[in-house]
Amino acid sequence: MGGKPTSARGRHRCALTRNGDFVRRLFSAGLAFAVSIAALVGTSPIPATAAGYVVKAGPRFNLPLSARGVSGIKVTSDSDSSQELNQHLVELINNTTRGAQIRISLYGWDDWAGSSAPNPTPALQRALDRGVTVKILLDAGAKLSADYTTLKNDMKVHSGSYIKRCGVGYQTTAGSGRGCLGSAVNHSKVFLFSRVGLSDYVVVQGTSHITPTWGNGAWDAMMTVVGRKTLYDGYVKYFEDEAKNVRQPNYYRTVTDGAYKAYFFPRTVTKTSDDVMVGILNNVKCSGNTTRPSASGHATKIRIATYNFTREKVAAKIQSLAKQGCYFDIAVNGENMGSKVKTYLKSKDSPSAAKRINVDNAHVGNMIVHAKYMLIEGNYDGHPNSTIMWVGSPNLTNPALDENDESLLKIESKTGVWFDQWADNFRNIMKVSPDAW
Repeated sequence: MGGKPTSARGRHRCALTRNGDFVRRLFSAGLAFAVSIAALVGTSPIPATAAGYVVKAGPRFNLPLSARGVSGIKVTSDSDSSQELNQHLVELINNTTRGAQIRISLYGWDDWAGSSAPNPTPALQRALDRGVTVKILLDAGAKLSADYTTLKNDMKVHSGSYIKRCGVGYQTTAGSGRGCLGSAVNHSKVFLFSRVGLSDYVVVQGTSHITPTWGNGAWDAMMTVVGRKTLYDGYVKYFEDEAKNVRQPNYYRTVTDGAYKAYFFPRTVTKTSDDVMVGILNNVKCSGNTTRPSASGHATKIRIATYNFTREKVAAKIQSLAKQGCYFDIAVNGENMGSKVKTYLKSKDSPSAAKRINVDNAHVGNMIVHAKYMLIEGNYDGHPNSTIMWVGSPNLTNPALDENDESLLKIESKTGVWFDQWADNFRNIMKVSPDAW
């Protein structure tokens, strides 16, 4: 599907969406008219697919190269590529409409030189040329790649757009550290779009770095939410507060919008209940379900994927719930578990609890788990048979709670469809990960 260049650079080929054939037939007449009008008034035409593009809400997962072809791996069209997440991001950028805003808060911005992976840099350049405002915040330690420099130079001629590094990276008044709000790092993985095609208020909460190669060997995920203005506004406020680059060690706040709840960090911790993950698990009861989960007598089951796990208070709570009859499956890179965490999870003092806690080492060869999410299937907050997900940037470490810029998104899956997609992805990770002990 071709089209006229969107800028003086030319060389723009609009990305095909999975429903591109349908969109092309339905909107071809309107698209031709839009392009003609744009040419007459001397502005860049809207992207070809944006004329009728509708953002698909829901989860997306990458499939590491080493997991391809493994027996029992379950994939869909939203989880069958190592570059699924990069592809999704570039598709959204390509379809962002003139006058819209893109906000990105991320750890780093890598160099795509020589890579065939979907590259967000030229996509953002085209977006700038057609009148999209782009704002990017990075960790102060982000390397100054060629792509970073390219975007920074381009943004000098686009009022309101910028790419900046937090902390001492661009303002010395913020004090030491590399984050915008926290004293450690900007570990955010957030992508916000005011309008993409026909869809408003698009929030993408990711777990992944955006690099040419990261998806090849690391399990990661994204959750896309569309049309929830309260949620979108909450994320925008967090971004704009980050952009002020002023230390706020107890920034913590939440925003709720229907089935969604976002948590924003850092948070000062003075007692165990200040640990957000412990607080979430405090709402779990192990019995009372009648349909979910289907096995283990409908006892509540919790699945956790995390890059590293050193937060002892969370491990202690897991052990406590296992003693009460809950079941746990945990995927973590074995070398990234704290010794005391292992002690709690092994539960040698309680054989019954030990049988209910299954831990797999997801670091196999060059493949790791980098995703950070938790799935609760069962009795949560007084509601049996619940299916709820938490996905975001925080690992189960202390800095993720009280030192980093981080965000976490809760999604209640009323029908269970999205939950089952997350559960399938989790089972894929466990399928290729041996027992940790």
